[in-house]
Amino acid sequence: MKTKTFGLLLLSILTLSGMNLKPIENNEIPKQQKGKIIYIYDAYCGWCYGFSPVITAFHQKYKNEYAFDVLSGGLITGERVGPMDPDMAKYIKSAIPRLVEITGVQVSEQYMNTLGHPDRKNDSMEPAKAMVAFRKFKPNQVIEFAGWLQKAQFIFAKDLTKAEIYREAAVAFEISPEKFISEMEASTAGAKAEFTQAQQWGITGFPAVVLDRGDTLIVLSNGFTDLPNLELSLQHAMEYQHK
Repeated sequence: MKTKTFGLLLLSILTLSGMNLKPIENNEIPKQQKGKIIYIYDAYCGWCYGFSPVITAFHQKYKNEYAFDVLSGGLITGERVGPMDPDMAKYIKSAIPRLVEITGVQVSEQYMNTLGHPDRKNDSMEPAKAMVAFRKFKPNQVIEFAGWLQKAQFIFAKDLTKAEIYREAAVAFEISPEKFISEMEASTAGAKAEFTQAQQWGITGFPAVVLDRGDTLIVLSNGFTDLPNLELSLQHAMEYQHK
């Protein structure tokens, strides 16, 4: 991995050599656009929820210059799948006030009450399958869909492992619920490929934003950042001369 420092910014440069960049369908960069901005998130990630207003504003400002996509990182997989451990629930509850203070998002008491509940299963696979399926129907609205899922959880305390939330999402985005659920059921391999891709890129925390310029992959942020810093990272990334 090559790195280049711009003032206080450290941009991680990922060369394309030996890397598989094709688990996301329609990965090509449209000729009229400068590159593709890939948002790596997990539906269960609180800091991704806090970052949602930032990436939404970033998308609105730059969607005519860059293609956008969303990659699911796989925060809760394997042995982590299931009800939340009581100690983890306690930790998250203690961290929520800082999340709210820094990001300005709201977290409902309903959601707080789900943390650590023995009947509440957590599994990143279902929302990841939903993202793979959604991309096939509405590829230009993946940023909005990620935000919708997180609001459904953190505000309305919806269970992201239940089919009904995805039927509700389909209706909200004017997609046939039956077709959407059917596509989700066929999207397990695609979701796993996204988890693997994030790992191959060395993304160890969420949210993260990666710029694909075609010749170079550049990590614009790894962790929460605000809009001005994200824009500054994009500016420097576009100025970077690949060796």
